[in-house]
Amino acid sequence: MASLLKCNVDAAISTADRTISMGAVLQDSERRLVGAMTDVLKASMSSAESEARGLLHGLKWITTLGHQRVIFEIRLQDVS
Repeated sequence: MASLLKCNVDAAISTADRTISMGAVLQDSERRLVGAMTDVLKASMSSAESEARGLLHGLKWITTLGHQRVIFEIRLQDVS
């Protein structure tokens, strides 16, 4: 059975550029780096929506890598 992995996903909004930057880091159970990805989208959305979009991109990325036992972690911070 494949070991359990952890994927931390984060997103940041630039209202000036109307872009969303997303990233994900995949680690094994001993916190060793397995992989990482980044992406930038031209879009305007809330912080919650951008985190959800980042999670979706992370899920798609993990699927292309063929991993099935993954815990995802996101931290939503709504800064006014």
